[in-house]
Amino acid sequence: MVVGAFLSSSLDFVLEKVGSSPVVEYLTGKKDSGFDGLLHKLKTTFLCLAAVLDDADQKQVTNPLVKEWLDKLQDAVDDAEDLFGQIEYDALKLKAEADSSTRKRKFSEFFSSIFNSTVQERKTKTEKILEKLEQFEKQMYVLDLKEDIRKIPPRRPPSTSLVDESEFYGRDDEKDVLRKTLLSDEVGSEKICVIPIVGLGGVGKTTLAQAVYNDYKVEEYFKLKAWVCVSEEFDVREVTKTVYEAVTGEACSFKNLNTLQVKIQDTLKGKKFLIVLDDVWNEDPDFWNMMRLPFKEGAQGSKIIVTTRSEKVASIMRTVEPRLLDVLKDEACWKLFEKNASGGEDFTLNPDLERIGREIVEKCKGLPLAVKTLAGLLRSTLDVGEWKRIAESDVWDLPDEGNNILPALRLSYYYLPSHLKKCFAYCSIFPKDYVFKKEELIELWMVENLLEHPRGQRTIEDVGNEYFKDLASRSFFQQSMINYNESSRFVMHDLMVDLAKSISGKYCRHLLDSKNSDEIGTKTRHLALSVEWHDLRSKRFNYDFEVPYLRTFLLLGNTRMCSPWRKSYFSEEVVKNLLKSKRLRVLSFKYSGIKELPNSIGELSHLRSLDLSYTFIEKLPESVSLLFNLEMLMLYRCEELKTLPKDMHHLIKLKYLDIRYCYNLEKMPSHVSKIRSIQTNIFIVGKESGVRIGELRELSSLRGELSVKHLENVVNVKDESDQANLKEKKHLEKLRLEWNSDSGIKGSRDGKCVLDMLSPNIALKQLKIIGYPGTTFSNWVGDGSLIGNIVHVELSNCRNCLSLPPLGQLLSLKTLAISAFDKLETVGPEFYGNGSVVKPFPSLESLEFSNLSSWKTWVSTQVEDAGVFEKLKVLQIVDCHDFIGDLSLSLPSLTTLQLISCKQFGSYLPKMPCVSELEFWGCEKLVSLSDIGQSHLLTSLSSPTISGCPEMETFPEGSLPFSLSRLYISNCPKLITSRMTWNLQSLPALTSLKIEAGVGNEDVESFPEQGLLPLTLTYLRISGFPQLRALDKNGLQQLPSLKQVRIWSCPELQTIPQEAFPPSLEKLDFYDCPKLQRMPEEGLPTSLQNFQFSDCPLLREMCLPENGKYWSKIRHIPNIKIDFIQIKPSNP
Repeated sequence: MVVGAFLSSSLDFVLEKVGSSPVVEYLTGKKDSGFDGLLHKLKTTFLCLAAVLDDADQKQVTNPLVKEWLDKLQDAVDDAEDLFGQIEYDALKLKAEADSSTRKRKFSEFFSSIFNSTVQERKTKTEKILEKLEQFEKQMYVLDLKEDIRKIPPRRPPSTSLVDESEFYGRDDEKDVLRKTLLSDEVGSEKICVIPIVGLGGVGKTTLAQAVYNDYKVEEYFKLKAWVCVSEEFDVREVTKTVYEAVTGEACSFKNLNTLQVKIQDTLKGKKFLIVLDDVWNEDPDFWNMMRLPFKEGAQGSKIIVTTRSEKVASIMRTVEPRLLDVLKDEACWKLFEKNASGGEDFTLNPDLERIGREIVEKCKGLPLAVKTLAGLLRSTLDVGEWKRIAESDVWDLPDEGNNILPALRLSYYYLPSHLKKCFAYCSIFPKDYVFKKEELIELWMVENLLEHPRGQRTIEDVGNEYFKDLASRSFFQQSMINYNESSRFVMHDLMVDLAKSISGKYCRHLLDSKNSDEIGTKTRHLALSVEWHDLRSKRFNYDFEVPYLRTFLLLGNTRMCSPWRKSYFSEEVVKNLLKSKRLRVLSFKYSGIKELPNSIGELSHLRSLDLSYTFIEKLPESVSLLFNLEMLMLYRCEELKTLPKDMHHLIKLKYLDIRYCYNLEKMPSHVSKIRSIQTNIFIVGKESGVRIGELRELSSLRGELSVKHLENVVNVKDESDQANLKEKKHLEKLRLEWNSDSGIKGSRDGKCVLDMLSPNIALKQLKIIGYPGTTFSNWVGDGSLIGNIVHVELSNCRNCLSLPPLGQLLSLKTLAISAFDKLETVGPEFYGNGSVVKPFPSLESLEFSNLSSWKTWVSTQVEDAGVFEKLKVLQIVDCHDFIGDLSLSLPSLTTLQLISCKQFGSYLPKMPCVSELEFWGCEKLVSLSDIGQSHLLTSLSSPTISGCPEMETFPEGSLPFSLSRLYISNCPKLITSRMTWNLQSLPALTSLKIEAGVGNEDVESFPEQGLLPLTLTYLRISGFPQLRALDKNGLQQLPSLKQVRIWSCPELQTIPQEAFPPSLEKLDFYDCPKLQRMPEEGLPTSLQNFQFSDCPLLREMCLPENGKYWSKIRHIPNIKIDFIQIKPSNP
């Protein structure tokens, strides 16, 4: 069924190539070649065929002859695409050979000799293809295929307002919320409230709307109601007519839309109405703007419910936030299935049927329509074997009869524009639950020629993003919950995967290892291979590729496949066989672990994308430079790669070169500037001609991220640096400038000159400068008029720098990280802007100083009252051993302060009324919170950590605020000694306490003392007490909320006394308590759900199943782990 979609893409490609300059010049370069007329005829024939594709695509569903015609036409057009792709390749090859020739005059002789053989051969093939295509043109008239036919997709059964309440499951909460909205007059800002319900096809949008539409309270609230099944055609007149007939009860005889709208406006005027527009698809705002005109005269509180699968429709029509309808929960699905499948049978009397039925319901993934369809199918038989057969098969291989879910989902596909159809169908190569990146899928669409050419200022990436967004808004893609923190990762619902596979049929296939290799046939164009990762150690893929039309081969693997000690998943023979597929456009060996690529890779003249990421290849064969159609070369994390082919500059179509994390790559290919459209994220500066920094000048297509490495290799500093022309790279958002050595004083001076010339475009958002050898920064670093849109700056390993640039003048800066400045002693006024009238750091939210070995002081008094850092939320000072302070700033928005390994710090803290997390690690000079000031103002503090502060003696009275919920004290012997003065029982919110003792706390033999811990405590961890021999039973027993106790690394602990733990305890954990051997004789609390211990040999002997003397006391506990092994007791 996908033939029409892919075929249109192939036709578009051939039409483009037939008229392209390289092809025309190549074929018509000699007089009397005879190609002019041939190309004209070919183009005319292609246009005639393209005109009827929409009609053929529709008719193939019911007419097998049309389907056969499309199948054969696809083969013929593929042959034409290959031929003209080869012709373009020949033209590019000739140009490359001409450019490489040192004797230009011999080129014309070479061209003349090759023209008669190659070009005449191409002409013969073109004539044969034209003859075939003309036969298809004649057949299209026989098949009655017409152009400009308006495609009308199969109609779904029209919905009505009636609902069977006995089948309404799992939507009570959604119904209540929607009903409250309907019954309120004050919803949204507009008089007529439009409420969209958005969700997958079959998820129950119509059923929910029906339920509230027929609710008795809703009936009483609205004077007039109308239900309109909009479905495939949003015809304004027809919808308005239906509304009129529903609210008046009269047949509509008005044919003029204006008259009809006036009549319905008069009917609705001043009345409170409810209208449901069910199954809306039309995304044209003009339709809706015209449709809603007569509704505006309704009374306040009138509502319109819109059900749709498209978020775009919802955004156009809504006046309030859409209701996003999720899939049904398992139990609700089961109740729905049980009602429709039981036929009066009580499943509790037939447990086998219930078990299999629940398996089937789980496969339906929460879609009520799927549940009802399968339940209706199974209602006719209660045979266990039959149910089992269906449960173990692919549910979407069931016949397309009645309301089967597959036809229901196909409806979503039929409504797609042709440019989206082919993009969605291509996704059938992905397996179920496969998580993919949006950008990677768009790149595949690009190289497969599935995207329309951009117009105006738009790029091909913009077109791909638009297509993807459109499909996602229609629920064909969903954001992955597995990688929920990465917004660009998506997955297809299982039902959508099945839909895609049913559409693409034999053209797109997915293999799991080589298990279903028999599904690959001569018609297969696109193939993806997945690997069962758990069997990688013993498996290698073996398959003899003989797929004549194969265009795509993707390996859908993961990093577990490519460990250096593991053999490549592909044998050398498999790789060589795969390269025999000469029609390949996309080839991915990603994650395969291969170590070399055969020279035959250069014979893939149609190849557009080659992905070798995560492989162990050391060098690419020179024949890669013969891939003149290559658009993408992905070498991400090829960590062994050392060199690239020297003639890669001939690949003038190359758009993407990804060499990130290729740590051993020595240099760029020569003369990369000749590849004008290339987008690379790494540029390695070399000293030789062809790899110098000036190569960047002509690369105007650079966008996104760029890292310029080895800037120490700039030879002619003043001449070369300015040639990079970074100021004109307006599409760059992230820039990293990196030096690998400073070469002494000369390196410092040259580094400054180089940096002066590398000022970026003002559009830049992120800047990183690494290894800079200069003593001061260039003026542009910190100049808001030159880089005023910067939001993130990172300066690292600038070992010679004596001062910081005026970064306070970057008004958009949000995050700043400064690290490894060996000679920086003071952060002073220059950091803010040396008296500039601009308020420093107005947007900064996160500031980090780390590994500043000489830094001592932070001069902040000049800006303390200037409102500096008013938005700063996070301040981190790490590994600044000589830092003394003074931090007497006012930081009104600060929520997190971390001082780690600041051994000399003992000065004042900032004024920070909103701080909630406070961490001191390794601050050896810190004596007391009272010495650093403002401790009594930390009213928002909830989570302090104090570790490695050996001189800290106590908390001042009242210094721990009531807001405290978590406290962690570690390696502070004097502070732990004064623990009874902490007054923890006065902290009403404290629920978690970690105390880690050490040297200096040898006097503690029993812990915790009665009265030390608050009654609110739920979690307690005790560790590192060198002489602790027993728990104090009075310290824990009276804590009614305590749920978890962990006791670690107490080498002398021997005894847990009787009734040591309260009856609320649920989790108990011991680790590294080698002498522990006495447990409560009456056993542990019956509330305990988890008991685990490790490195406690004496306790282990006591608790072993069957033979351990304490086993009978703990066998009731549901989860027991001994030395990290789950214990499963035998039945008593």
